[in-house]
Amino acid sequence: MLKGKPQGSHDSDALGLLYDFALEPQRTDELADQWEYTVRAIRNQVPFGYGRILDDLSIHRHLKRAQSLLRLGRSSSRSAFPELESASFVPAVVVDRQLRILDANDTGKSILKRDGTLPFQLVDQEQVKAAVANVLSPGAPGRSTLRLSAPQSQRTRLIIVEAISSISQTNDVALIAWTDVAWPQGFDARLQATFYLTASEVDIVRSLLEHRSIREVARERQRSVETVRTQLRSIFSKTETNSQLELMQVIMSLMELEAASPSGKVSDGSDFFEVFKSETTEAVQFVKRKTARNRTLCYLINGAKCEHPVLVLTGEWATMRSLPEIELYSRGCGFKMIVPVRPGYGACSNPLNGHEYGYTIIEDAMAAMDAECAGKFSILSFGADSYHAIRLADTHPDRVSAVFSVAGHMPFTRRAQVERMGKWHKFIIAAARYTPHILPLLLEASFAWVRHVGVRHFLETTFLTSPPDLAALRHDDVFEVITRSAPFLLAPANGLADAFARQIRERDQADWYEAALSVSARIPVHFWNGQHDPHLPPETIKEFREDFPDARFKVFTDAGSLLFFSHYTDILNHMKNVMARDTVRAQ
Repeated sequence: MLKGKPQGSHDSDALGLLYDFALEPQRTDELADQWEYTVRAIRNQVPFGYGRILDDLSIHRHLKRAQSLLRLGRSSSRSAFPELESASFVPAVVVDRQLRILDANDTGKSILKRDGTLPFQLVDQEQVKAAVANVLSPGAPGRSTLRLSAPQSQRTRLIIVEAISSISQTNDVALIAWTDVAWPQGFDARLQATFYLTASEVDIVRSLLEHRSIREVARERQRSVETVRTQLRSIFSKTETNSQLELMQVIMSLMELEAASPSGKVSDGSDFFEVFKSETTEAVQFVKRKTARNRTLCYLINGAKCEHPVLVLTGEWATMRSLPEIELYSRGCGFKMIVPVRPGYGACSNPLNGHEYGYTIIEDAMAAMDAECAGKFSILSFGADSYHAIRLADTHPDRVSAVFSVAGHMPFTRRAQVERMGKWHKFIIAAARYTPHILPLLLEASFAWVRHVGVRHFLETTFLTSPPDLAALRHDDVFEVITRSAPFLLAPANGLADAFARQIRERDQADWYEAALSVSARIPVHFWNGQHDPHLPPETIKEFREDFPDARFKVFTDAGSLLFFSHYTDILNHMKNVMARDTVRAQ
């Protein structure tokens, strides 16, 4: 939040959008437009280089809650009854007066009996049927809650029965939603640590969760009703909720997170990399080894000889392989391409505690190069990994002989360079620069949206303003190369959003201007860009030429971000010539 600036309508609108991203990630495409419209007015009030917005204690509390809700969210298929979608986090069905099921959400469908009936005991079904008849009666409140004992467990089953309108607008159907409530072991301490509740307040929360009334809670605790109400107001204040219903939603969200088993088997992506082992040849190999710090390092090798060693930095999408003809041409140029897997991707270990993500990328890259090709090497980077290439060349000047970047960039020095980007690039990069604390939520919502619409739709949306990129995506082999890492990158259980957020946040907040000037003055630094790249339009490349006169930029007028697929011969031949000249100078 801007220092000294009162919370205005834009700030409130942004806060509301955070919950929209969390509750409806399938609308991320639409919400991204609303987010840009809302935060643009706020970020324009802070300096380009170091301004942070929407950064006060209140925002952080709401952000934490929104992230919990997003991680609990489950997709729900479209239904004639919108109420089913709003109840997607618990099993829910729509029934008639005879308890015949008319529709169910995904969670409800997964636990219905084989004959399609409700999974309740007969005695419970009779009580539910009576509750349905009651809420559908003329003049009835329209909502009833039952508290029953869940079968064969120590849990309490809460069942909500609510009258809703069918398509014909007659009050002849009801929504039934239920959940089995179990207090996780150690959850008292979790609540106290999260919301600073007292032990008495935790007991009240537990009683309310078991659907006891305020009067029942007072009687059990041998306190007056007014005393319990006072304690409840304190609980509302500490949890930043305004009603018992909102409080229960927050508590149940935390309970489900607590109940998620951290010891359950979660894929680390190593199964994805098995595909490389099945395709390895003498020229293309997959290597997995331990580093000096006992982390797991993985990398690919394309090219058996070490005539021209090249470190390849793949960009955040971790496109490890290329088209067969490109790999063959690369080997024909005498290159030995060494391609490290990014930290936290697949089977590669996350950075150690206290180590920045970018430092670990460089450390892993050097470990791979030391293992495969001691001595000097060149770097070929893709996309925003030009940042890591420059940093590595700056920190290891005796090892890096040249930096080559495809669709990459130099440090941004002007606000306009971010503002003129395409929608999705601006959405992420502006968040990394101005709201880095919110970036993980926005990325998680984006990943959920991509899983919802599919990778192809996402890429076509990203490159909507770039005809050459859209044309490239229509080639199935190109599309496969680009998206091959998507199965593990977008897997919800892998937590890749955190690794993704860390690297983007560090990169777009770093000051690497002097390093870029120094490296480009000392060794060859060459960029190839496409004129239609939504990330880097021609005006931005022109400004890079002005700010970094020693670097070389070539713009292909018939290409966008995916220019390597159409211009790889030009790029690889130029790299070979530059490295050959460097070899002659060294001799």
